[in-house]
Amino acid sequence: LFKIVSIHHTCSLHNMSRMKQPLHISMVALSFVCISCFTKALQLHKTRPPLFFPKLGFHHPQDVTTAETKPVQNQRRDFLTSWLAITATSSTAAPSFATPIQYKTIRFFWDDVPTGSFPTAINGQTNTKGSTIQLSYQIPEAWDINGNNKNNYNRITIYQKTGTASVSRLEKALELGIPRALDIGDRIGYGLKQNLKNANLVSSNQYAVTLTAGADGQPQKEQTYFQYHLMTPAAATTTSSNDDSTTSDDTTHYLFSTTIMNDRLYVFILQCNELQWKCASEDLLQVQSSFQVHSL
Repeated sequence: LFKIVSIHHTCSLHNMSRMKQPLHISMVALSFVCISCFTKALQLHKTRPPLFFPKLGFHHPQDVTTAETKPVQNQRRDFLTSWLAITATSSTAAPSFATPIQYKTIRFFWDDVPTGSFPTAINGQTNTKGSTIQLSYQIPEAWDINGNNKNNYNRITIYQKTGTASVSRLEKALELGIPRALDIGDRIGYGLKQNLKNANLVSSNQYAVTLTAGADGQPQKEQTYFQYHLMTPAAATTTSSNDDSTTSDDTTHYLFSTTIMNDRLYVFILQCNELQWKCASEDLLQVQSSFQVHSL
């Protein structure tokens, strides 16, 4: 543009003698206007805000920090900060759709001094009845109350030790050996005594439950429960329906919960295989902890 204006200015001077004075003045004025417009354009180019591309991460090479551009940068920063805050808040407030598991109670009654047969209950079916001791445990609502739960566990056995027992016997169970301390004999059946000879201790636990009196609701005493988790390795487990025993190729888990009530020992045993344990270990531990014995 500057070159074109210069050419017009030169031509006007060369032909000055042949042109009239008003035309010469007009050409000079036009040249001055063109130069003024070009100068103004250069000024605008130097003072314009930088080009900013958030996604690509680059801007105009000239660093412009004038008072007019700072509010624009602050707005961009405030917008990004607000957007990140909203995103973080929404991600931590995600609703939960988990449905709590419902449990049902299986209970039966014995006498603290039984008469006749050895008190035993297998999968909720008891061989004796009484009125002085209540025994109970809970299983998930979806499980079969009659013991047809091969997908969840194999067997739940509850028995009362013959004769009297004390808490000190359970406190020394790890020293005496759990099968001996719990008086696990042949009368329980299902090859349990033989299987536990090869069992390994996985964990043990002890906790107390505060009992309350029926009428006044005041604390009565603490009932102490002892829990054990034993595991028999594969090929060391035998199964028995009657007297015949066969070797199992699967690992077997035994969950014990025991307590002393009125000088009598009560033992809860949940038996499951390795697959059942992997699929429902949390539920099985909950069933183990739900075992309770109350004196009526």
